[in-house]
Amino acid sequence: MQMEDKLLEMIVETRKKLNIPTSILCEGICSVQMYNSVINGKRFFDRITIKRFLARMGVDNTNYEHYLHYDDYDVWLHRMRLINAIESGQSEDASKLLNDYLNGIGVGLSKSRSGIEEQFCIFMKLQIIRHESMEEYESVAEKMYEKAAKLTVPNIDNADIEEFLLSPLEFCIVLEYMRMRVKNTSWENKWKIYRRFVYYLENSAYGKLSKIKTYPKLVVCMYEDICAYELYTDEKKEMYMEMFEYCERALSYLKDRKFMYYMTEILEIRLELLNRLKTNHDMGIAENECEKLIEETKPQLKCLKEMYEEYGLETYMKDDCYLYRESGIYCIGDVIKNRRKMMHLSREKLCEGICDVRTIMREENRKHTMHRNIFRDIFKRLMLNPDYIDMGIVTGDKKDIELYEELRYAENLFAYERVKELVSELVIRLPKHPINEQVLTRIESNRQYKNCEKNIEEHIETLVEALKCTVSLEDIVASKKNMYLTNEELITLYLISEAYKYAKMYDEAYAYAKQLYEYSQYIEQTDIVDGRLGIYELLMEYLANLYGDIEKYEESNNISDKLIKLCLRTRRSHSIHFSLYNKAWNNNECKKTNFDYCKEIYRCIYFSQLTRDTNNEEFYNNKLANCYSR
Repeated sequence: MQMEDKLLEMIVETRKKLNIPTSILCEGICSVQMYNSVINGKRFFDRITIKRFLARMGVDNTNYEHYLHYDDYDVWLHRMRLINAIESGQSEDASKLLNDYLNGIGVGLSKSRSGIEEQFCIFMKLQIIRHESMEEYESVAEKMYEKAAKLTVPNIDNADIEEFLLSPLEFCIVLEYMRMRVKNTSWENKWKIYRRFVYYLENSAYGKLSKIKTYPKLVVCMYEDICAYELYTDEKKEMYMEMFEYCERALSYLKDRKFMYYMTEILEIRLELLNRLKTNHDMGIAENECEKLIEETKPQLKCLKEMYEEYGLETYMKDDCYLYRESGIYCIGDVIKNRRKMMHLSREKLCEGICDVRTIMREENRKHTMHRNIFRDIFKRLMLNPDYIDMGIVTGDKKDIELYEELRYAENLFAYERVKELVSELVIRLPKHPINEQVLTRIESNRQYKNCEKNIEEHIETLVEALKCTVSLEDIVASKKNMYLTNEELITLYLISEAYKYAKMYDEAYAYAKQLYEYSQYIEQTDIVDGRLGIYELLMEYLANLYGDIEKYEESNNISDKLIKLCLRTRRSHSIHFSLYNKAWNNNECKKTNFDYCKEIYRCIYFSQLTRDTNNEEFYNNKLANCYSR
């Protein structure tokens, strides 16, 4: 089945923009002839192959929502369950899930697999072994990583890494293979090889999301294999100075995008390097500056380790399954069924003038895959983006997508003057469509409210109207758990509830929040939390905050604990300090015994530092000052 045209267009445009020869892009994946046949619409690529092409060119499309037919969705779901089992240390369950995957049990895969699929299976087997026994892992890793690497990078032994075009996953597999090959060579040779990997990353087309998947791991490997047990000498001076620069860069990437891949290891390396630099004054960094950074890092590291221990999770990275993690994944049949029921549409009404009723029935029951034109017409009727990939707005113009992504970034940075400019431009550029109207109305109203150009009542009224562009509140309320809402609709609901909360109109705030709670429960009970991570975090963080305001302290703490554990497991740091503060506030309000409020605020400070959230760090410092002034 043909995947979304937009992804193919993205491949073509990105390849031309980066001036990448087709032969280099296709190496180890398919022939140039096959690639050209697909681009010309004569043959098809599966979704996993398309993602690999994009990843090789530094395109990370995890910011988008993907609608998959049941066959592709079942493959994703099985992969996600396998990843979760490995990350949770459930090796027996993980082995069974991997064996089922290999044999096509529970997923629509044949035993004849592509190189990319075979690579996935070898990689996951290695992660299972890594959890079970490091001794066994070290004895089999070189040969297994070699096999995995050569499935898509067949000439890796015959050239330097700079000559290849690698996805972040392939980069990490090649890195592990290289580690095993050179483990018994001199530190000088290792250092030379590792610097080529650094050079590759720094000169690649990778964006920050791709770099946070690779740079921290590379730094940890470099330090463990070269620096950790080496004594300081004059000839190694430059190596340690460079190593510190790489460590700081890795930490910066993690903080900027609010992830924690290898964060504990990076903080430990930072401390060790700082102590070495501190005792060697000719290494380009002042002793007082070293001391300052040491005092900053120690409590962050201690806090991070304590949190992992408190929630019963692995402190250190024992696998690299995160390289395969995906979110924003939806099954078309489930979306149609839940959206149709939410909007009180019968199958007959939904398909009227579009297709036969049996087409809808088969799609909902996973018996048949509907044609792309039917899919688009059905999604239009359901007020959904009529594409397999939802980039947030409805448009066929890549420039519009770029402007919209810049708009979202500006909104997150509270750069409201730029938000105003971009909204004005997109109002003119975008085609008339309810989804586009909803997005721009919601963003502009939020800007006006934050800039005090609109009062809270006007803001709420505008948000309610924005929601109505695609779905009625009455339908949402009536549907309870059997609903499907887009991220934009959920954000609009959340902002309405939040506005009422700030106005201290808690009954109204709770009325809207109940719908968010119902949706979060549906996500949990259907085992798809990992496919909705971003929006799930946002909803849970807000619900915990609101429940605290209306004195439902136990429910609030339970939500916060659940969210903290999820974030620690998936190595996402953004929501942790908010959840910690929410618990601290709740426990302080209900006078909970055996509770150290100041200690919890310190934790909030450390995690806000690890996410570079300076505004909230200042807020927590003020709370701490008030605590000690009592």
